[in-house]
Amino acid sequence: MSPIGPLYEYVKRTLNLLLEAYMREKGIRFYALGGFTIEETSYSSANLDDSYSIGSRKIVPDIVIEVIITSGTLDKRELYKPKQVPEIWFGKSNQLRVFSLREGEYVEVERSPLFPDLDLELLRHYLGYDDQYDAVNEFVQNLQKPLVNQALVCWFSSQSFHRHQDIGGGGRLSSFRDSQFPEKTRELH
Repeated sequence: MSPIGPLYEYVKRTLNLLLEAYMREKGIRFYALGGFTIEETSYSSANLDDSYSIGSRKIVPDIVIEVIITSGTLDKRELYKPKQVPEIWFGKSNQLRVFSLREGEYVEVERSPLFPDLDLELLRHYLGYDDQYDAVNEFVQNLQKPLVNQALVCWFSSQSFHRHQDIGGGGRLSSFRDSQFPEKTRELH
């Protein structure tokens, strides 16, 4: 465990809030397990900073979060191997490194196998914010952008169809296109 202090707690809580916001926004069932000691016979114990189980509550978490305030803690990956923790996330201010267990070894990855749609660069960006409240709110707004764009496309499509119905087109979108853009339509036929 990293030295506990205001910076440590701030980075840990910000990363937790961002990750939890992502999981809620995407409808991913998760269980916050907190920090505790993982022990395995014949191995050193690991005091993790925070952890989550995805999908269901488990004894061994799916994600362990380690906050780094001082250097030299990346060797902690070895402590989680005996329990086969699928992912370890190391956070530090605006830095985040994600390691995935593959064939018994932890390998740094660009995308989390548990969250393949999560843009880690975007998460790093908001992890570095000075204001935790703004970081989480803007992160969530950014996650919602594709949904807003999809909703606008659907709305505009429905408006075009309804306008077409109003001018007596009989429900054929190609007729609407032909009547609204005759010069382009002639090129297509």
